[in-house]
This record gives sequence, structure tokens and C-alpha cells, in this order.
Amino acid sequence: DLIELIGNIEYHSQSDKFFLCGQFYPEQKRLIFTITDLGVGFLPAIQIKTKGEITEHISAIRWALAGNSTKKDCSGGLALKRILKYCEENEGRLQIISGNAFYASDLEETIWKGEMNFHQKFAGATINLYFRAA
Repeated sequence: DLIELIGNIEYHSQSDKFFLCGQFYPEQKRLIFTITDLGVGFLPAIQIKTKGEITEHISAIRWALAGNSTKKDCSGGLALKRILKYCEENEGRLQIISGNAFYASDLEETIWKGEMNFHQKFAGATINLYFRAA
């Protein structure tokens, strides 16, 4: 799923630049990856695919997390959905920043319902993945 996610970034972001870094924290038993691109974010392609039904950045993130895809002639959209499911089942976390939206799986049960909005738009998209290491 991580490989598919990276391929999707290259395909959907409309940017030829993305950054991937990771760190293992042995004492906390955490493996953290951050993937950032300098592209257009989630909303533009999703807005086109949904014919204008999705107009907010947070709605676009949630649409993608539900397993939907903007691909025209093939199925897709499962990488984020499966990564989110894996995080939920294994004490991990998934965070996404796109446009003016911030989604965090660990905040889903809080008063924020997993989301917040920024006052300024973020350029590109960032995905943070927190995995529990055995």
C-alpha cells in the first residue's frame, strides 16, 4: 500500500517533486513516515471526478479515505483506505494535510471529529504515517 501511495502521489499531485522521510524510535516503538509533495493537493481532481459535489478540502480527504478513486479507466483508491484500516487496527495514526484541511485518525473520536481547517492554504499535500513497531 505504501508503494501504491507513492505512485499515486506521482500520478495525482501534478508535481515532479515529492519528499519521503522516515524515522524509527526504538524506545517508543514507533516508525514514522512523512510524505510531502509540492502539487495541487487532493481537491482539484476529486472536484472534477465528483462533478463539483466535493468542494471542500476536508471532504476531498474523506472521499479519498473512503476508497474512492479519480482514475478513469481502472479501479483504484484502496491505498489510503487500507493504510487507514491498518493504522486503526494496529495502534497507528494517519494524518493528512491538503489545502486548508488537516485530518488525523487519532482525533476521530474527539470534539474535532478528526479534522481541522487552517486559515491559510497548504501548498501540496502531506501524509504522516505512525506505525507501532513490535
